[in-house]
Amino acid sequence: MKCFKNKLGYVSAVLTSCLLIFSIKAYSIAETTSDSNLGNAKSKQLQSSRQSQKSSAEKITFRTATLKIGTHQIKVELAESDAQKEFGLMYRQKLEPNTGMLFIFDDEQYRTFWMKNTFIDLSIGYFDRNKKLVDTHEMTGVHSVMETPKTYPSSSPAMFALEMPPGWFSKNKIKIGSAFSLQTKP
Repeated sequence: MKCFKNKLGYVSAVLTSCLLIFSIKAYSIAETTSDSNLGNAKSKQLQSSRQSQKSSAEKITFRTATLKIGTHQIKVELAESDAQKEFGLMYRQKLEPNTGMLFIFDDEQYRTFWMKNTFIDLSIGYFDRNKKLVDTHEMTGVHSVMETPKTYPSSSPAMFALEMPPGWFSKNKIKIGSAFSLQTKP
């Protein structure tokens, strides 16, 4: 799932999505076109482009940590860099129970998430600078990369966002005001 901070970020995300869609279409056309029908230089250029697209997603890795909230211990992946926050849980097929992703921001402000290229439903909790829960949403996954996803804004400023399997906050009775602690691995 991607996160954007304001309208300019949303416009930037939409433009990035359009470029991604164009790249995917070009990639699909290239895949269905026989390389022998293309010149050798063109063929090598397409192969290089394909490798670049694949490797950029493969390079994004996440540190893990244990998050404690209430009586629950959760294994979380940490989205700390801009690239990690942008990629989030995109393209995942499932999310195991009591696992999630914690998005960590440098400041506290209103946040908006969307489910770009995220095909699984998720719950999101927004937390303030004191790591206290200020808002939750149930987010619906998209059905295709072409779909324009719905946005899920925080109702209060947040410094952290926790994505979990659908219904996780209500099933585990995690209420507004609940605080988390984080134990990172060295």
